[in-house]
Amino acid sequence: YVKRDNRPLEIKERDEYMIKHFFIEPNLPVYIKYFNLNMKKFMQERLMYAVILFLICLMGGFSMKENMLYAAAPLGFILGYKYPYYHLYTRKSQADILKSYAFPQFLRTFLTLLNSQGNIHHTLIESEKHINEPIKSALAELIRKTETNNDYESYIAVSYTHLTLPT
Repeated sequence: YVKRDNRPLEIKERDEYMIKHFFIEPNLPVYIKYFNLNMKKFMQERLMYAVILFLICLMGGFSMKENMLYAAAPLGFILGYKYPYYHLYTRKSQADILKSYAFPQFLRTFLTLLNSQGNIHHTLIESEKHINEPIKSALAELIRKTETNNDYESYIAVSYTHLTLPT
């Protein structure tokens, strides 16, 4: 977590950012698009989790005759509603970490093979044999697109959607 002036956030600032991010959900459309999810199905899943946790708290209050569980029912609803977003957030964070470790390997392989191959397209094909996921699948898509229609837009579109590093 970095501020706009490239200064790392203090622990208190980072925690405030995380809490604000969790409640406001500014990146939800980005995550939905990144994972190719349907917004309507995602919202149905959210409501399902929310209602289930709400009912669990209510039924626990009925069975134990405990008033605190009745008060926890709205909290259960909120936590159930937020859980799918939290899950998307952690999946995106893990994907970014994987890409940040895999990209230097790809770059090293690509630059090494570029000296021997000379042609960028052939170098990409050879690089695919020596790298691991998640970059391997994005590279395979890039190669497929450039073989079907060898134009400049194919290189740009894949690089921005799949090979970008976390900011």
